[in-house]
Amino acid sequence: MRKHKTLLRDRIADGITLSVFEIHGDVIIKMFRRIITTQEPQEAAEAYMIIIRTLLRRDTTLSDYLRDLLITSDTQLLYAFRDNRDVRLAVVEDLERVNELLKLSPRRIIKYMYHRYGYKYFLRLPLLKIGEFPKLSYFIGRINRGKVGRYAASSAFEYCDGVVVPVEHYDRVEFGKLSCDVYEHQRDRIVANTMVFTEGGVAQNVLLYGDRGTGKSTIVKALPTIFTELKLVQLHKRDIENLTKLYGLLTGVPHYFIIFIDDLTFGEDDESFSALKQGLEGGLTAKPKNVLVYATTNRRKLIREKKTGYSGDLSAAYDNTDELDENASLIERFGLLLTFSVMNKDEYLKLVRDIAAGFGVIYNEKVEQAAEAHALRSGKRTPRTAKRFVELYAASE
Repeated sequence: MRKHKTLLRDRIADGITLSVFEIHGDVIIKMFRRIITTQEPQEAAEAYMIIIRTLLRRDTTLSDYLRDLLITSDTQLLYAFRDNRDVRLAVVEDLERVNELLKLSPRRIIKYMYHRYGYKYFLRLPLLKIGEFPKLSYFIGRINRGKVGRYAASSAFEYCDGVVVPVEHYDRVEFGKLSCDVYEHQRDRIVANTMVFTEGGVAQNVLLYGDRGTGKSTIVKALPTIFTELKLVQLHKRDIENLTKLYGLLTGVPHYFIIFIDDLTFGEDDESFSALKQGLEGGLTAKPKNVLVYATTNRRKLIREKKTGYSGDLSAAYDNTDELDENASLIERFGLLLTFSVMNKDEYLKLVRDIAAGFGVIYNEKVEQAAEAHALRSGKRTPRTAKRFVELYAASE
């Protein structure tokens, strides 16, 4: 029996100790490791129950959980799979080890703990729901298509504390549902540029300028719905100085990335201004071929003007000229500038009518007058204003 327990323990250990797939930090892997290393029966039972609770919360089986864990394993070695025979052999061996672990019956794992500690309590533990592990060809196919690694988990990420993490609740926008025809030209330009990019051609960084609520950010967020190989990585204003570090994280990864900077503006003597200029063009670190930068701004002058009164000194005029030159030098580095102007009355009311139809609101003279009054109170006619009006009107009916 002792030999049997040792063999079963070794089989579990093999299934969670892999060469290529980096899964050591995962909670279920940690709990399996605790089960076979701890000397405390209570700790082993709690580790087993954490595995059960984790699977129940995700409404999944152990095999599906481990499948997803392997697919999203963050390891550069997988990117060398096609060209390195040793990596290919190690991947196959890792997958076979996991498969052997999953062939263990749930009852055998519980009996292993029962015989190890001698407590009948272990026999009353719930059984793991194992499921069926995919065939080797499934993983090999995904690896060959580049659909592995942390970036396989989502279309949207953000840069936080030096690492790229998936956006937990991505505000996914369907491109086909962007109903405002006023900005059709801008949408066509950004789609064409992105298509060139994802086909390996020379594309431009993009700056989207215009009033708030005109849909600049929405268009960018919708791009992954038509370019499945495209990933968005949001870079917050406070992290612009880390742009070249982000380049380093994305270099060599088999995906196309758009680094998205929303609501771009700078104060005077803002060091992130120079960091962005150098990151886009002119710095020692080259922008990777699989990366573009798309940014939005509500300001024509990206640098906030200095608040200085006239002093009779011509240096103030020179300072203003320098700011304009600096502003232009950054805009030029984007390559493609798309302008989003506010809509006129007819364009705005047409959009209200289109959105109202989706909400089941019958468009008539009363709705039209209310929509225009709402726009006047808001101070502008934009897609956001139109959508907000219809939502409020529909809720009040």
